[in-house]
Amino acid sequence: MRYARRRSNLLCSALLAATVAGCANTPKTNGIPWWPQGPGTVSENLLRTAKTDTAQSVAHTELVRSSSTQPTNAFNQAVRYGDLLFVSGQIAVDPVSQVMVGTDIQSQVQTAMDNVVRALESHGLTVSNILSVTMYMQDIAELPKADSVYASYFRGTLPARAVVQIDGLTKGSLIGISVIAGK
Repeated sequence: MRYARRRSNLLCSALLAATVAGCANTPKTNGIPWWPQGPGTVSENLLRTAKTDTAQSVAHTELVRSSSTQPTNAFNQAVRYGDLLFVSGQIAVDPVSQVMVGTDIQSQVQTAMDNVVRALESHGLTVSNILSVTMYMQDIAELPKADSVYASYFRGTLPARAVVQIDGLTKGSLIGISVIAGK
């Protein structure tokens, strides 16, 4: 029993020491523990001080609007932050007429994905650059039908994806698709 408690205390002490040591060499984190989570992430980009936050955000953020899919309200088609492009939720709306396309989930997924592709192409990207997808669905039971169309847009491995059932979407759409793409 003593051995287990001593071993537990030693482990906690080691973790605390590693945290404190890690904070000592991470500038601009205000003492918050930070460990890199992937390539290209540095503490300076993730945890900024308040006085440089606005200036750096403006410098690294670029609003992107596709000429083929102009929004009808005050939202951005896509926002670029560094090497990432965040594409706003796309629904099954014809980009020219702004009228809903289709009444079934399969035709709406196709139109929404076509709108995603247009937004990506307007910034020189393709579906192969998609890292993450979020699908917002009126009826999650329709997911197998939606998947048959969705998967046809990708070759090989599918990107990470979350599917969320919601009560309502703009213009009565059955599906909304937002993506994060990277170079």
